Amino acid sequence: SLVLILLSNILITRVLGPEGKGVISLLLAFPVITVLFSILGLDEASIYFLGGKKYEYSEVLGWAILNTLTISTVSVSLLVILRNWLVASVIKNISVEFLTVAIFCIPFQIFFQYESAILLGKKNIFGYNLLTILRNFLLLLAQFVLILKFNLRGGVYSILIGFALSTLAGIFLIKKFGKPQFP
Repeated sequence: SLVLILLSNILITRVLGPEGKGVISLLLAFPVITVLFSILGLDEASIYFLGGKKYEYSEVLGWAILNTLTISTVSVSLLVILRNWLVASVIKNISVEFLTVAIFCIPFQIFFQYESAILLGKKNIFGYNLLTILRNFLLLLAQFVLILKFNLRGGVYSILIGFALSTLAGIFLIKKFGKPQFP
């Protein structure tokens, strides 16, 4: 996984330069940090509930899907409303388009966090590690294709594509445990 991150950093820095690397790093960190604050440890609760067998997998998955939809709707709506202010005062020198792409990575990041937690809660360490490696590989693959063709804009959209593809890969890894049961 570290080798994939190193290759990604080399690609970004060599093609986009230090400024482009800074933009990509900021836009990668934005959804991750936003999700850490918005889900408030609910993903960790999934590990606890599954690992301690307090709830069935189907209940935890249903709860994760509902939380993802609810938190994503609130977070994305709020940030879309605030994006012009954020670009003007907090995150300067980033275009509104690029910040919008990062905002729309949030739902994928939220569900990815739940997928990772579910794999850990089910004590599937191999699946968890595989998902982490797949995420870095899919992000590198998207960056390789899009940065070489579209430069910085390609790098920004590769974040969204990498997040979406890794979340889809996570769905395939956790679906073997069963279907969701909604409260």
